[in-house]
Amino acid sequence: MKVAGKFLGGKIQAKDKIHINGEFTGSLESNEVELGSGARGKGEILYKETLCIQKGAKMEGKVTRAEAERMPGPERKPERKEESKPKKGLFS
Repeated sequence: MKVAGKFLGGKIQAKDKIHINGEFTGSLESNEVELGSGARGKGEILYKETLCIQKGAKMEGKVTRAEAERMPGPERKPERKEESKPKKGLFS
C-alpha cells in the first residue's frame, strides 16, 4: 500500500508492505514499513520483518518490532514443539 499526500489519524494495516512518502499521524502496521524521504509523521509503527527509513524522513513516536500473532493477515496457529523421548544410554 502506498500513501502519498496526507493521512491524518487512524490506523493503516497491510499484510505485505506500507510505503509512506507524505504526512501522516496515527498507526501503521505491516510486515514491512518504508518511510520515503518525503515522509513526515507522528504516531506508532508496528512492523514484523523490515523497517526502512530513507534519508530525509522524519518520524516522531513509537517504533516496535511485532510478534507474528499481532500482525494483520491470515490467522496463525502457534507452533507446537514435540517432546523428545529420553535417549537410552549404555546402562538403561
